[in-house]
Amino acid sequence: MIFSGLPFLAVIVNESRAKDSAKSFDIYARNWIPPNLQQEVSLLWNEYSDKVYCYDDIVLSVRNRYFLNMFNKHIEENTDCILMPCGLVSYPMTVNKNAKFIEIDFPELVEYKSKIINLNEEKNIFRKCNRTFIGFDICNKSKRKIFLTQLDPERKKIFLLEGLSYYLTYNDWWSIIYDIIRVTKKGDVIAFDFWLINEKNKNIYRKLKAFCNNYLKNRIEKFMFLDAEDILGKMPQSNIEIISVKEAEVSILKSSYLKKKCILNDTYVTMLRT
Repeated sequence: MIFSGLPFLAVIVNESRAKDSAKSFDIYARNWIPPNLQQEVSLLWNEYSDKVYCYDDIVLSVRNRYFLNMFNKHIEENTDCILMPCGLVSYPMTVNKNAKFIEIDFPELVEYKSKIINLNEEKNIFRKCNRTFIGFDICNKSKRKIFLTQLDPERKKIFLLEGLSYYLTYNDWWSIIYDIIRVTKKGDVIAFDFWLINEKNKNIYRKLKAFCNNYLKNRIEKFMFLDAEDILGKMPQSNIEIISVKEAEVSILKSSYLKKKCILNDTYVTMLRT
């Protein structure tokens, strides 16, 4: 199960965060994978490092830190933090404020994650926190609308769509964003990451697609890239921060190792409704 479909990608992302928890601040990342699978995951990541690029541990650490900082900055009393998708991230346990987390992903990943949490909470390895799991395909418009309309309109909301945009079509992506905007109000936050459209012809993205298609049941035909100006134009009535992973590395890790490296150049967005 763990190396088929999107869970395969979640494993790669998690292993990148686990490589250096001092950078990623995800002290729980290593525990999402059982000990009997650790060597297999390590070999998979090494293959990824050889065939795509070898800097993902830094890139994903920066991404984790950026969104962790985002939560800590914007969480207030009575905040719902909605992870769409939740992958194998540890934010509910690593934020320094109390909040309710609603974690959404494919049913098989949600089931797997729930089992790992139960095992690690019993051993007092994972910190217990306020979280709810819901299993459905985020791209299923009817299920998505049912979920969104059931959220408490009086509670502050922070939506994080991490590691998702690249795999969707342009129309599906903006359909999700618009549905979320409709249930937000002043003070709510929508955050996500994307790849810039001027990166789309770089060979590194072709290498990633070839690598993923060796493992995925549903082949990736192409990735989606977005334009920063398009994002600003489609998300009015908000304060928007857009920052690249290379800029975030400098501001968060106080280093510039990625500055001249060829990477999947992730870009982060935080939109505060005004």
